[in-house]
Amino acid sequence: MKNLLLCSLLLVPAVVASAKPATKKAAPVAWRTDFDSALKEARRTHKPVFVDFYTDWCGACKYLDATTYRDPKFALASRNWVMVRVNAEKGARNIQIAQKYRLEGYPTLLMLDPNGKKLNQIAGAYPTEMMLAEMKKAQSANGVMSAQIAPTRHAG
Repeated sequence: MKNLLLCSLLLVPAVVASAKPATKKAAPVAWRTDFDSALKEARRTHKPVFVDFYTDWCGACKYLDATTYRDPKFALASRNWVMVRVNAEKGARNIQIAQKYRLEGYPTLLMLDPNGKKLNQIAGAYPTEMMLAEMKKAQSANGVMSAQIAPTRHAG
């Protein structure tokens, strides 16, 4: 009996230490797929627009989907934006929009004010912290600062 009690007392701290704390999962990014509707929503809500121009074959686009766009920090920041994804090679309207902005590669990420004026445009697979910095830059250009996008800290 003493051995069982002793084993129990020794195992409890090990089990507790190995238990993973419950992590709060951020709501996923609320992507729209219709550019024109996204602009209307932006005007109505006074939010800037984040446009992800992608293609099905683009490896860097898949990187963003698998990493940056799944990051809880990015998902939280996206709540201050109207988020829209445009497949730049499918659908006449999507192709027309991509041509309008003279995209040179994929992914191209465009940040617009609620009236459709370009605030920032970047291309490539940005990791979360770099993407948040670009979003913050666009919001500053728009005169909107968000409490959801905290300043990044760099180890030095």
